[in-house]
Amino acid sequence: MPVKGTKRKAEPLLEKCDGIAMAIRDSSGLPADVLTMLVEIIPHCLAQPTDKRHRFQQKAIESVDQVLIGCEARFKKDIDEARVKLTESRDRTSPVEEARVTAEGKLQEDSNRAREERQMLANATLQLRAARTALQDAQKTQQAGGQGLEVAAKQKQEVQSIADLYELLKSGSVPEAEFDKQSKSLLLLLKPFDLDEAMLMVLTSTLGKPDAARGEFGQMVLDQLDNRFAKKIAAQDELIAAAEVEKKGRAAALPLAQSGYDDAVETIKMRAKAFETSWEAKQEDERTLETTRKDQKDLAAQIKVLDKDLYKVEAEFDVFQEFARNAFEELKERSTPIPVEPETGAEIAANEDPKSAMIVEPEAITA
Repeated sequence: MPVKGTKRKAEPLLEKCDGIAMAIRDSSGLPADVLTMLVEIIPHCLAQPTDKRHRFQQKAIESVDQVLIGCEARFKKDIDEARVKLTESRDRTSPVEEARVTAEGKLQEDSNRAREERQMLANATLQLRAARTALQDAQKTQQAGGQGLEVAAKQKQEVQSIADLYELLKSGSVPEAEFDKQSKSLLLLLKPFDLDEAMLMVLTSTLGKPDAARGEFGQMVLDQLDNRFAKKIAAQDELIAAAEVEKKGRAAALPLAQSGYDDAVETIKMRAKAFETSWEAKQEDERTLETTRKDQKDLAAQIKVLDKDLYKVEAEFDVFQEFARNAFEELKERSTPIPVEPETGAEIAANEDPKSAMIVEPEAITA
């Protein structure tokens, strides 16, 4: 038992007891009343050297030891869980990175495809316009060509009607009462033939006469007029034949133009659908890439948080080990110090820190 009145510095001993008590309060998870009891008995047990402890104090120290063991187990469990979570998150780094790279590659591929489809759609649009123009031109040509054939046929009919009147007058088939009238009508109709005045005069006097009475010049005029009519009719026949050929060509060209237009319509429908599909794929890729980038960002933030959590719990465990477990082991095995010669009052006053509190070492509890 220390000499009454002997004072010594108690801060290290009390600080260690306080560290142990604080660790138990923060980490044990015990009920409040149990914590209060343990915290109160710690300095009364651990402050005593091993050779001065009562059996009750030893049992209390063993109880504190078990509590600290439980704290250590919880710290280790928390550390293991934090390491597992951090490892699992870090293991996801490569798959998430690969997913982002894959999404970027697919977006690039589908973006190129969308550009190609857009260009093909533009080309199909131009082809449709060209096909529509070709069809319209074929329809206009068909209509105009039909009119040309009608005009040629009408002109031939007009020439033929003049030739028929001429033949009636030449053959004497026109009644005498109508002859002059019909002759004048014929002369009017023959003006487009560009006959000279002499021929017209001879023609008027020659028509209706028998062959023997016509004379050589008169017969020559009739022969020339016959030749003129034949050439006129032959020319119209050629025009009609050519128009018929053109008509057949136009008739064949119109279905081709219609078929080309129909094909262009189907092509632009197909290209529009392909472009829509590629555009939707590109938009889906953009959403996927945004998601993968967010996942990567969130994972990086999560890893940072988990790393901090692991560092925190490891740091707390280190503090626990240093200021609770190590301090407990030290106090648990502490024995009575070797007595030293008491210092004089002057020496005590000179060596003592004036700020230090002074306590009397508690005495051992006797049975």
